[in-house]
Amino acid sequence: MIALPLHELFLATIVRWLGLMALAAVIGCLVLDLLVLPREAGELAVARRRLRMLSAIAIAVLMVATAGELLARTRTMSGGDLAGVRAALPLVLTRTHFGTIWMARVAALSLLLLFSLLPS
Repeated sequence: MIALPLHELFLATIVRWLGLMALAAVIGCLVLDLLVLPREAGELAVARRRLRMLSAIAIAVLMVATAGELLARTRTMSGGDLAGVRAALPLVLTRTHFGTIWMARVAALSLLLLFSLLPS
């Protein structure tokens, strides 16, 4: 196992927790919008718009955290410094299981962001 310097471990922890909090916010917004708030209540239109905006922000934060995870994983897989990440990034994305899952996750988050910004 590669021993990371303390500042890199701290940064990786922040990225991971940021992603988890954003995911919890996205799930909470979706549950609130789809299962809790009544559809026919017209007086909730403003609340729904705010909820969709919060959801879009959380999705964007989740995408940033996902990109941070990719950089951290690529650095670990390449065993080098951040300069080596640029060369290893295409290989990690195209030749590893993590890269395949990462690309599917970004595609799903992009669609979710697009649908969250559409008017209801």
